[in-house]
Amino acid sequence: MNASPRRWTEEERQFLRDHINSMTNKELANHFNATIHQVTWALREMKVKRSAAAKSKHRHKYNRR
Repeated sequence: MNASPRRWTEEERQFLRDHINSMTNKELANHFNATIHQVTWALREMKVKRSAAAKSKHRHKYNRR
């Protein structure tokens, strides 16, 4: 099942930028009632990446084992 494209407002994009290092994609998706895939693509389009410190802090949230 493909998620339909989502148009992000500038306020939502700013929220993503402001919270990329403190929230996981799953948490961001829940906040916006969006899919993880929609959040991931929005971040890619915006060329926003998590800091190394944020990845380390939430490492257990990223492991898929």
